[in-house]
Amino acid sequence: MDTIEIEIRIDRKMDCSVPIADLIEGINDCGMKKRWNYIAQIINGLELDLAEMTDEQKQIIKNYLVKQISIFQ
Repeated sequence: MDTIEIEIRIDRKMDCSVPIADLIEGINDCGMKKRWNYIAQIINGLELDLAEMTDEQKQIIKNYLVKQISIFQ
């Protein structure tokens, strides 16, 4: 199962592995406003080096963003 590293701050910083499916399910359980805030934080926190991405990965991200932006047009 794929996992993602997340940062948790209680009294100090702590890293832990969380199944990606659990993270997505948790985000989907939130209201739309909170959901978009979480997704924006995840996207803004990504440190992408486009040179390391395949054309297919770039196209997936581009298609997703175009689809989401089209909602506002």
